[in-house]
Amino acid sequence: MQKTQTNRPFIIGVSGSVAVGKSTTSRLLQLLLQRTFPQSKVELVTTDGFLYPNQVLIDKGILDRKGFPESYDMPLLLNFLDIIKNGGDVEIPVYSHEIYDIVPGLTQEIKQPNFLIVEGINVFQNPLNQRLYMTDYFDFSLYIDAGVDNIETWYLERFQTLLDLAKNDEKLLPSFHQNQKRRRFSSSTKDLARYKLG
Repeated sequence: MQKTQTNRPFIIGVSGSVAVGKSTTSRLLQLLLQRTFPQSKVELVTTDGFLYPNQVLIDKGILDRKGFPESYDMPLLLNFLDIIKNGGDVEIPVYSHEIYDIVPGLTQEIKQPNFLIVEGINVFQNPLNQRLYMTDYFDFSLYIDAGVDNIETWYLERFQTLLDLAKNDEKLLPSFHQNQKRRRFSSSTKDLARYKLG
């Protein structure tokens, strides 16, 4: 009887507050791993792709909770991690920051990576009544941290063009306050990370 060997990837979870540099850190980590292990396949996935589409959030009455745990398709995300951890291939939805929604018909194909970086504000959050958590799949976890003043500055710089175009429209300010709530929520999970930067 012949035993088939499954490629089990090394999965790294990267989390932190809104605008703290999770994506930049994850891309740098991906580049570092690719250069250090040139024969290895290194994939990067953001949990944004597992947000429910805006129409689903509207139908559920939770569009204003986008980015909070209930706005993610957790069964889909956990299924993705399970398939990847067990050596399978999978296609996942793609989120666009240009349209702020899941792109209909567009997927990202993940095929047996040696390393998988999973980046998102929610990667250490454990939904209530779940028997399985994302962190159960991680071999290494990293929390990106910074001072609140720095995060606020980076967030505002990121959206400065948008704010200029809107001429400081008061309707945009609730977005910043909503992200402050998410930042407080995500900082409560930083103790779950193995390592913290910042």
